[in-house]
Amino acid sequence: MSVAANIDPAQVTSPEEMLVLDVREPRELAGALGVISGAVNVPVRDLFAGHLPDGLVKERPVLVVCRTGFRSAKAASFLSTVVGVEEVYNLAGGMVAWNRDGRPVEHRRG
Repeated sequence: MSVAANIDPAQVTSPEEMLVLDVREPRELAGALGVISGAVNVPVRDLFAGHLPDGLVKERPVLVVCRTGFRSAKAASFLSTVVGVEEVYNLAGGMVAWNRDGRPVEHRRG
């Protein structure tokens, strides 16, 4: 059984090599925090209902993101324990921490 791990923004060196799964609501993606480039959006409620993101394979690392890390921690645990994804990371502090650390974002229109 795999276990999701927390990861700080500074530890994410190559997000393009991971499936970045943003579990916020679609309206949140257009906000000031932006999104990590290439992120796929599946709200946490949809994920728990069985709507898995395109590109999800059990062998590919997944970085799960939300605003502060709370929803993404639940989603990361779900992906590792229920879905069986082998390498799952929860972005500690979420997009708030990502922005605080000056990491790059893209802004989407709502």
